[in-house]
Amino acid sequence: MAVYYDATPTCIISERGSKKSVKIKGRTRSECASVLLIVSATGQKLRPVIIFKGQPGEGVEEEVGGISSRVVTAVQKNAWMDARVWLETFVEKSWGEFVSDMHPGPLALYVDNLKCHVNTESEEALAAWGTELVPLPKNTTSVLQPLDVGVMGPFKQKLRACRLSSMLSGRAATCLYVS
Repeated sequence: MAVYYDATPTCIISERGSKKSVKIKGRTRSECASVLLIVSATGQKLRPVIIFKGQPGEGVEEEVGGISSRVVTAVQKNAWMDARVWLETFVEKSWGEFVSDMHPGPLALYVDNLKCHVNTESEEALAAWGTELVPLPKNTTSVLQPLDVGVMGPFKQKLRACRLSSMLSGRAATCLYVS
């Protein structure tokens, strides 16, 4: 399950009855990230994958690479999951670590129908880790992936609250704690 997060406040201010409103903008440049949260059927949490906006090889990777040993980081032009991030960061790092450390036996990985998840290269990469790729039926993600239903809203609210708190206090956001 993944979440696209943009820290821009979501408030609109207007006087009661007024037809004019002002959207609050937190800054002039976009700061966004995607977060992939992974939980096994046994309830074990894998390290989250955080995808930051940036270009591979332009120094951003070095900046975000040292954030914490409790998360896996990557950069992508739009901070989205693409085939490179999926294969290099999730399959080879997160999933490979999980399989080799905890579950060397055969496994199944259920994914939505995003093109970078469901393709021959992805199937082969996961098969190398003893994992069968199982795509969920189209348009069933919100029903069949419980993290999408019960975790994403509260997760986004906490991120927004953390970001707003850091903006108001004038200090850098340091609330990237993963339990």
